[in-house]
Amino acid sequence: MQNNPNATLDVFSMDTDVLVLHTGYFTSLPRSTTLIRKKDERISIQENYLKLGDKRVEALIGWYAFKGTDNTGSFAGKGVASHFKAFLEADDDFLNAFSKFGLAEDIPEWIIDQMERYLCGTSGMNLWSVKTWRLESIEHGTGMEVVPETLTKSSITHMLLLAVRG
Repeated sequence: MQNNPNATLDVFSMDTDVLVLHTGYFTSLPRSTTLIRKKDERISIQENYLKLGDKRVEALIGWYAFKGTDNTGSFAGKGVASHFKAFLEADDDFLNAFSKFGLAEDIPEWIIDQMERYLCGTSGMNLWSVKTWRLESIEHGTGMEVVPETLTKSSITHMLLLAVRG
């Protein structure tokens, strides 16, 4: 199908997971691949791919697996919009970590460090550790509710291992 330049693929699904997977694997699909969510809602996978760019698309599936799929309302106290904004603003170090996430059963420390830094970035502050994020939120009067007590580097590592090993 991919070798035929006139091939089209229409996918009918309301599921965000399907959109993410099709965008992530767009280079293996016909150029004219469309996700049809409702009768009048057609999403061009090629347009999504081009808007995100090669680096973000390469990191998209790892990011999506990390932050939680569409059945996860929030992660680390932040909703989908906060996570997507952070993903769009992510630097090359983040994108590299997300693109490598899940390729091996063991997760290198540098990926864990980048995932922790990414979560801190969802706060809108340029922080590198959950511990610093917690201290900053207390100091600035935002309170502990911003950073769940259960969110630690250890819990991030545990969550990453569960995602990779099942």
